[in-house]
Amino acid sequence: MTGLWWLLLIVTPTWSWAGGADEPPLTVAVFSFDYDGKDEELASLRTGLSAMLISDLTAQRGFEVVERERLQQIIAELELGKTGKLDPKRAAEIGEIVGAQRMVVGRYFEFSGRLRIDARMFAVETSVQLCGVGVTGHRDDFFDIEADIADQLAVAMLSDGENCKQPRAGAPAVVPTRTHRSLAKLPITAAATYSRALDAKDAGDPLKARGLLDKVVEEQPEFTLAQTELAKLLK
Repeated sequence: MTGLWWLLLIVTPTWSWAGGADEPPLTVAVFSFDYDGKDEELASLRTGLSAMLISDLTAQRGFEVVERERLQQIIAELELGKTGKLDPKRAAEIGEIVGAQRMVVGRYFEFSGRLRIDARMFAVETSVQLCGVGVTGHRDDFFDIEADIADQLAVAMLSDGENCKQPRAGAPAVVPTRTHRSLAKLPITAAATYSRALDAKDAGDPLKARGLLDKVVEEQPEFTLAQTELAKLLK
């Protein structure tokens, strides 16, 4: 537990957000989503989906998002990655460590050829659910479904926690995710390969991660997230 206390000393915040105009913005932690199905391609998306959401939400104003690597460091320190799942209570514990006031958990599943992604936003301090969002679409439209989830989550984070479909008075406007993307479409196979690369990186296998990212970048040269991760490994 010595390592955990060291992390607490470094990242525990010295302030709390009360919603005032002069207060610091909310900090949000987005965790990997759950998937209970048997489809290997969909199962591979867990890490990549959260990474894409973190990237898209970071582009918004009015709140801050914890980096995926920072969350992964805490999860590894607590040895929570073995089960592949985090309940809201354990996620809240990690949220407190990284100084977040809000956390996002979720799940996705496929039924009758349709892909459904659900996300829930909780208050870290109380573990009480504040907002829930969800989008259903065709499996091949995964990239668009993720963008819609990101937009809905951004609105929820800027809301008063009660009316989750509208930003609170004075909050910045949400910029649609699609407007700042350089890539219009991303095949779900490429997203799954990108996600497996992140898993390999987290598992301490940079060579495997690099090989998978090379494949993604070759097939999807405008996928900036894969380019960024590959550049990190090449340093």
